[in-house]
Amino acid sequence: MPKLKAKGIIGIDLAGKPKNPTGWGLWKNKKVETSLIHTNKEILDDVAHSDPTIIAIDAPFSLPKKGILRIADREMIRRGYRVFPPCLPAMKTLTLRAMKLNKLMAKKRIQNNRGAPYINTQSIKHAIERLAKDSNNPRNYRFRRRPQTVCP
Repeated sequence: MPKLKAKGIIGIDLAGKPKNPTGWGLWKNKKVETSLIHTNKEILDDVAHSDPTIIAIDAPFSLPKKGILRIADREMIRRGYRVFPPCLPAMKTLTLRAMKLNKLMAKKRIQNNRGAPYINTQSIKHAIERLAKDSNNPRNYRFRRRPQTVCP
């Protein structure tokens, strides 16, 4: 488990296009800082300046190998979650930007010797569901299943 005393956690709600605002948040030393940013350069600069332990990005990191859904998307639909397929036009724009940003951050991380893991928060739903089913979970979370959706 990473130590979070001097470092923080960054959350990025990525917009598909740089002209639209991207939500950015930093949780560090029990304080939260938020802002709206636009360009990949702004995102990279803020990440480099913050030196986070974890970077959580709310965007798909890959396109399906075939068809319109990834394996994770099919599994989420099977479990009752609603997902937007990464091949829909707006989602494809977002996915391609996330893939590019992920590569840029990995390259920058190597140059700066940072080891911050990148988390695709769309997959967090699976982790939450697993936590809910864990018998050792003292809170015993309950989640309402949503109706399945299928992309035409």
